[in-house]
Amino acid sequence: HLAPSRTAMGRLTDSIPTALQERILVLDGAMGTLIQKRALKEQDFASGVFVNWAVPLKGNYDILNITRPDVIADIHQQYIDAGADIITTNTFNSNRISQSDYRCEKYAHQLAYEGAKIAKDFRHRQSYRAPRGRYLR
Repeated sequence: HLAPSRTAMGRLTDSIPTALQERILVLDGAMGTLIQKRALKEQDFASGVFVNWAVPLKGNYDILNITRPDVIADIHQQYIDAGADIITTNTFNSNRISQSDYRCEKYAHQLAYEGAKIAKDFRHRQSYRAPRGRYLR
């Protein structure tokens, strides 16, 4: 879902098609690559309800939407700081099929929801600081 955010002046930005007629919009980059650079430990993935999980969860980056939302929000910040106009959710594998590798199928919906919530909440927190419109995909 793409939605305009508020600019530093508090006005709603134009729609993406209108903004594209004025300038090139920059999409954020690979979430997984920046997560890998964090050198997170199994405990970062397997915390809360996932402590003592039946299989290792390290590598299940979508689970961080629940266990380490601060990491995901910080990555969104890195992309905004680098000039991204559009941020995407950390939900690439938030589906039952992908989560079956980690025996987390029943959490797929929650992972997708939390990933979208982190990005949306982040966008709202950033909306008055951003020098130009920001979008959530």
